[in-house]
Amino acid sequence: MKQAIDQSKDQQPIEYEVKATGKPTEKATLPAAQYDAQELAKLVKKIAPGILIVTALHCWKGFMQPLVIQCVTIPVTLLESPLFQVYVLKKAAAGTLARPWKEESPFAALTGETGGTAPVAAPADTGTKPVTTATPDTANTPAVVQNGS
Repeated sequence: MKQAIDQSKDQQPIEYEVKATGKPTEKATLPAAQYDAQELAKLVKKIAPGILIVTALHCWKGFMQPLVIQCVTIPVTLLESPLFQVYVLKKAAAGTLARPWKEESPFAALTGETGGTAPVAAPADTGTKPVTTATPDTANTPAVVQNGS
């Protein structure tokens, strides 16, 4: 991917927001090739620590389960990456692949970063239906609605 990004001559300006901890969000503009190189560095920083830790655990203690899990999760992470889809799968950088790409956080729904709300569960159906009853004394009065038990 690095070679494909380096060979890309895409100079289209990409405007994106830079988020820094403790600082207000700033706007930045980069050519698409530089933006993609920056995103590749973020992807490597996301994947590399897991590879190092799992490899160390496997070599030190012989753990196999984390190694197997990493063998599945890393290819999935790459396949879902917009960089992989644009440069390796040769998909057009339009629609959901249009730059700038949103960083997907696993905690986004909890922190409200997506701007949406978490899904709200519908009230549970208790299976009881309101029962209408009338007694002979109250035949001329409106019926009373009671929950049946």
